[in-house]
Amino acid sequence: MRGAAAVEASYLVDFARDLAGDEVAARVAKTIRSPPMTKEEVGFYGAERNPPLENCLRFLVSELSKRGVTMAAEDKYLDELFSQFERHITLPQPLVELLPFWLKPDHDWEDDGSDPGVHERESLRIGAGFNAAMDALEQAFTEAGL
Repeated sequence: MRGAAAVEASYLVDFARDLAGDEVAARVAKTIRSPPMTKEEVGFYGAERNPPLENCLRFLVSELSKRGVTMAAEDKYLDELFSQFERHITLPQPLVELLPFWLKPDHDWEDDGSDPGVHERESLRIGAGFNAAMDALEQAFTEAGL
């Protein structure tokens, strides 16, 4: 890689080292020299269509997940992420108030989104409170030393 891509690649290696140490950084550096281009190598569907450096980043994400450095959840199962968080912290009230239906294991997801008016109101409500809820969540992790 040359130019801007080489700079981004060096940042990616440094990032890997900061998060998971020299072994993972060396694995990422190896992928930069020979970028993975299949789902099996990268750990994500669609890898064959991605630019090489994006696949290197996605490879790092997969490595961090395998090593327990990160928590992983597919976006379509995002509600499961909160139960993972609850193993480490008490969910902050602004988050609980913003997303109460995501915190109910028996929530009927089939009913969501069928009424465009409800969908629009909920989207606006969640958008208005999202930053405060995420700030409170970040603070809860900070206070727990995580």
